Amino acid sequence: MSQIVDYDDSGLEKLNVHARQQRPLLRVEQMDENIDLTDV
Repeated sequence: MSQIVDYDDSGLEKLNVHARQQRPLLRVEQMDENIDLTDV
């Protein structure tokens, strides 16, 4: 990402590194059930 975007903020670059490390830990599940939100 840093090759595409010039980071002016080192905090933004640190956030990018952290997010890339956390991505494999996220589970993506498809929910087959429909959730009724009519009363919300």
